[in-house]
Amino acid sequence: MFALLISDEAWLNGTNAMLGIVAAIALLAVGSAVFHDVMAHLRVRAAERRHFVFDDHSIQVPELGLMMADGGEPIQPPEEKK
Repeated sequence: MFALLISDEAWLNGTNAMLGIVAAIALLAVGSAVFHDVMAHLRVRAAERRHFVFDDHSIQVPELGLMMADGGEPIQPPEEKK
């Protein structure tokens, strides 16, 4: 077991181990940066399309663009009084 530390190539094994650790850290950093960039892009796209998904008062017409069903402002449902 201790023959690896006493051998003439111990410095080479140590160097390879350190380079492997540095490469793993670099891959982790790049991977996390790509992940956060993709997630930010997906959040922006979801925010842009949110009014199409949750707003049942508006409709997208290709020739006219976004328009309201009755031509006015969305009507909020009345709140229940306690």
